[in-house]
Amino acid sequence: LIKNVTDSYQSSEFLTVLAFVFPNILFRIFSYTALVTQIREWILIPVSLLFIINFFIGGYMKPGQSGINLSSTSFCSIFCVVGMPKDPTIKDQTGKTDMEPNKLKKMTLMITIVSLPLIIGFCLTAYFILPQYVGIKHDLNIPFTEDQELFLLTSSYSGLIVLCLLSCLLFVGLFNNQIISKYLKMVLNILMISSTIVWVVLSVFYFPPSPNSVVLMIEKDTGGLTIFEGFAY
Repeated sequence: LIKNVTDSYQSSEFLTVLAFVFPNILFRIFSYTALVTQIREWILIPVSLLFIINFFIGGYMKPGQSGINLSSTSFCSIFCVVGMPKDPTIKDQTGKTDMEPNKLKKMTLMITIVSLPLIIGFCLTAYFILPQYVGIKHDLNIPFTEDQELFLLTSSYSGLIVLCLLSCLLFVGLFNNQIISKYLKMVLNILMISSTIVWVVLSVFYFPPSPNSVVLMIEKDTGGLTIFEGFAY
């Protein structure tokens, strides 16, 4: 998924695009998984709203004049930060893309910056407001404990949000910027990618353990069994 999204930019600055795309894809996977867990089929509402907003942003920037496919970019950007070319075969045929780098940069950044707080708002609303005032509860087939949910929505999620904001700043400063040395670009991009990987490792390492069910059976003198069930954390 990450490779396909990165390739869709049709840019020679692979590391710069990867450093931008990587944390933002993880953010969307994390957010939409949380929303499906909490509101299930109602996730279609925020997804539809994001598509309309993406389409409006893209239409305002007139991407068709710069080789960018408006509808595909608007839809795919719901799930990942992507810029879809109007004709993907042009680069294979000519060796060059017909997408304008500056237009692509502005469009993907605008969609990302606008959608980021909206997705955060959807997640926080689904977890803290809807259960209290609407009565929507999370899927019982996904047995997260309160400690696990709190960890995901505070420590883990907040760290990922910071990484997304940093990736946007790097993308603004590095993508299609010929002034900055390619070696400095490489170092900054590797630091961004490494930080995202460290976030994944720390989130898994510090994730609160699930309760382990322990069942004890005691045979009665009069026959039959008494069953005791306990939970160890």
